[in-house]
Amino acid sequence: MAHAVVRHATLNSKAYSRLFPDLPAWRGSAADIEKLAAACFVGDEIDNPAIPAGYTYFGQFMVHDLSFDARPLEGDQTLDDPNQRTPQFDLDCVYAGGPVVSPAMYDLDAYGRFLLRAYPGGHADITRNSQRVGIVGDPRNDENLITCQIHTAALLRHNRTLAILAATRPELTAEERFTKAAQAVRWAYHWALINDFLPRMAGHDQVDALLTLDRAAGQYAYTPRLFDAAAPAALPLEFSGAALRFGHAMVRGTYRLRNARGTTPAVDVPLFALEGPSLRGGQHCTPALAIDWPLFFDVDGQPPAQRAQRIAPHLAGPLAWVPGQSPANLALRNLIRGTDYALPAGQDVARAIGATPVRPKRSDPLWFYILAEANEQQAGQRLGEVGAAIVAGTIIDILVKDPTTALNVAEAWSQEAAQMTAPMFVTGQHGVIDQAMPREPGWATIAALLHDTPGTSEIAMERAATE
Repeated sequence: MAHAVVRHATLNSKAYSRLFPDLPAWRGSAADIEKLAAACFVGDEIDNPAIPAGYTYFGQFMVHDLSFDARPLEGDQTLDDPNQRTPQFDLDCVYAGGPVVSPAMYDLDAYGRFLLRAYPGGHADITRNSQRVGIVGDPRNDENLITCQIHTAALLRHNRTLAILAATRPELTAEERFTKAAQAVRWAYHWALINDFLPRMAGHDQVDALLTLDRAAGQYAYTPRLFDAAAPAALPLEFSGAALRFGHAMVRGTYRLRNARGTTPAVDVPLFALEGPSLRGGQHCTPALAIDWPLFFDVDGQPPAQRAQRIAPHLAGPLAWVPGQSPANLALRNLIRGTDYALPAGQDVARAIGATPVRPKRSDPLWFYILAEANEQQAGQRLGEVGAAIVAGTIIDILVKDPTTALNVAEAWSQEAAQMTAPMFVTGQHGVIDQAMPREPGWATIAALLHDTPGTSEIAMERAATE
């Protein structure tokens, strides 16, 4: 390959960093911030033909795996303040500390198997306490029903992989089976990020310029643009405080969760509602609210999924008033956070990386700029140059520098690993799905990870169901 492969660089495990420490912070007044936030709610929602709706929430799930800043807004933010997640794609938002450290999430009668609340027909929900609080590795994965069901799909995939190992590798101890099952799920997740999520969000050209895969040889070449290949991996504030938040523009005001079945009508659910169904978290995800995944991800042989909204400086109306948040306006929260982090103006970042800025006579906060750039450069269908450079660059840098990721473990490139992480297509309440998905090494997609609906007998029942 043309460039050296980075196999065992170190990770700066709990630190944030800056990509552009020498650029001045964007400093607008409170009135400037409020004006930009208000502008984000002018106009109508416009569908993005290039991105199905589910990618919005897979992105949220991915973000929860990397970063958790529990600090209050409008405080002094420093690089020494800890990230509550490990900045690695290790699914600590799913596994937490494992069966020994986080036993409430696991089945005491089957080491390493996640507890799930089972419903007839093969549907499952996370376990909850008596106040319906989800018992999960990261509470944010229960903020809405869509991310919660992606989280549940990860638990189901782990349990299925654990069962395969129990049947095919009897010589392994229970602890070894758990470790291998978790490893297989993580590897499939890594391939889905590389092959599916990043190309859709940033573009194949941006991803290919950073990472070249030789699948036959099980090798890759890494050519960083914004990062030092030899430096420890860390999570840039420009990523966590601005660029990764592009997904907020992709949120729809209403989603169809289920198609009509016989006399049962389709289920359309708003983000928030004073009464009746909504996507809010902290509620039992009953079969009536179970997602038909082909409505969220394009599947061969099925009608196109509903679409995400275009990436633009426009947010769905309900996000102007998010219950339980202060401030309730999500755009305002993002802009305040960027100011707290002392992030530079987007136009300054563009010039720093040799890109031609959009809105060149203006000075926009980085988050707002990334949305405007995507809209002007890519018609809102994917990220523009600055946004793609930061998002793809950060994710690939972390994947490359962690020696445990699928990129850096020879076994993860093997046919055996591909078969272990490939979807097992079964007939459940969602039907037989995506039969033609390839099972070659390194080709996992998000749809493949989610289209797995084991029967009720394969789900560990919650010991004490609470209504």
